[in-house]
Amino acid sequence: MRLSLCMIVRDEERDLPLCLESVQGLVDEIIVVDTGSEDRTPEVAREFGAKVYPFRWINDFAAARNESLRHATGDYILWLDADDVIPEEERERFLEWKKDLPERPTAYKFILESPKEGGDFLNEFCYQLRVFPRLPGVRFIRRIHESVVESLQALKVPIVDYDLRILHRGYSRKEEMERKGRRNLKMLLTALAEDPTDSTVLWHLSMTYNLLGNKERSAHYAELLLKDPTWQRERVWRTALVCHLANLYRDLGRREEAEELLQEAMREDPDNPLPPFFLAHLYLKEGDHKKAFLV
Repeated sequence: MRLSLCMIVRDEERDLPLCLESVQGLVDEIIVVDTGSEDRTPEVAREFGAKVYPFRWINDFAAARNESLRHATGDYILWLDADDVIPEEERERFLEWKKDLPERPTAYKFILESPKEGGDFLNEFCYQLRVFPRLPGVRFIRRIHESVVESLQALKVPIVDYDLRILHRGYSRKEEMERKGRRNLKMLLTALAEDPTDSTVLWHLSMTYNLLGNKERSAHYAELLLKDPTWQRERVWRTALVCHLANLYRDLGRREEAEELLQEAMREDPDNPLPPFFLAHLYLKEGDHKKAFLV
C-alpha cells in the first residue's frame, strides 16, 4: 500500500525542514499545498522531494486540505502540519505499521503529543485521526478545526486507535498559541454564523476564548454546548466538557457551581478519573487537604 503525505503550508520555512526530514523513507510521496508563502517554504518543500501546488487562501482550511487530496495518488493519506514531527524513536514502528496497511479501507488515530509552555499536562496527549484511505467521497469539512471523520463514518470506514506518536510543536510557544488563538477566533465566529448548531465549533470557541483569557465568553459557549443533545449522548465528551466548565466557574469565583458540576459528573460517570481529579484540585486550591484526600 502506498502512503501519501498531504500538507498545507504558509510561511513555514522555519518548521518545515524538521517535519519533512522526519518522514524521509516513511512515505511514498509528499504533496504540499502552499496557500501564499512569502518566504522560502515552497523551495524548502521541493528540496525534500515534495510536489508543491499553489492554492489561493480563502479562509477555509478544509478547502485547502481537500486541494491536497486532489493531487495525492497513494492508497492512504497521512496528513501533517509543518510543526509536526514523527519522532526518530517511532520510525521502526511506523514502518511496521505501514507494511501491514490493510486492503480493506481503514482509518487510524495516532497519539498527538503537544508540549505546552507552562501548560496543563492533562492536555498534552490525545488521539487524533491522521491516516485515512483515499476514497471518493472522503473529504474534509469545516473551515477551521477541519475534520474528515464525518465522511469516513458516512462510508462506514472503521477508525482504529493506534499507538504511534506524532510530536506537535505548534503550541509549545506561548506567543504562538495566542497568535493562533486570535486567528482561529475570527474563523470560528464566521463558522458559527454559518451553522450555529455545529457543536464542534462551540467546543473550540470555548477553548479559544479560554486560551485568550476571556473566561466569561468561554463559559458562555460551554454552557450552550452542555445543552446540545449530541454531547448529552456522548458520555466521555460530556464529562470532559463538564470538567472544563467547572474549572471556568472556579476561576470566575463561582465555586459552588464548580463543585456541584464535578460531583454530578462523578455520579454520572463514576469510572472517569477526571471529575475526582479536578474536584480534589479545587479543594487543594482552597487549602482543604482532608477533603481533597477523601475524594
